[in-house]
Amino acid sequence: MPVKRQDIYKLCLAGLFIAMNIAAARLLSYNHPSGAIRISPQFIVVGLSGWVLGPAWAMSAAMMGDILGMAIFPSPHPFLPLIAVAAGFRGWIYGAFLYKRKISTLRNYAAIFTTWIICDLAITTYAVARMRGFPFHIQLFERLLPTLIMFAISMLTLTALMHALKKPISYMEGNFLHES
Repeated sequence: MPVKRQDIYKLCLAGLFIAMNIAAARLLSYNHPSGAIRISPQFIVVGLSGWVLGPAWAMSAAMMGDILGMAIFPSPHPFLPLIAVAAGFRGWIYGAFLYKRKISTLRNYAAIFTTWIICDLAITTYAVARMRGFPFHIQLFERLLPTLIMFAISMLTLTALMHALKKPISYMEGNFLHES
């Protein structure tokens, strides 16, 4: 089976998104000493990768970014595979909501809300609670306010960024990503 040009472009873009994901999550972030909370602009990279690459590619890029980021920049906290799974779900959700669809504020908000509920509040909170040995509801209470703040920031930032990048991305899709 011959390799298509669009696959090569998507692979290169996925590599760039992985690198940006690592930089956003490891270099431009604040990690609480307890390991319960990380505040970073990683949501921008994952959201854009879902929009540009689609669910499968964005899921792979987000998971690889998390795994490679942990390998390159080890943290004092143990590697939690469930966190990598949550990162992959984030990419998949953004891709499912945004890939090849008209940009709308409502769709962006729905994607961000879904990732917040499933990935931030459910999966990540469960993983951190197990790591720290706390009950889920105690960990959820601790993480609720910071994740709610990040939820609001991501709604404003990602939606504004996607509207600003609408024309350049549509140019890329027409000229690079969908050619054979």
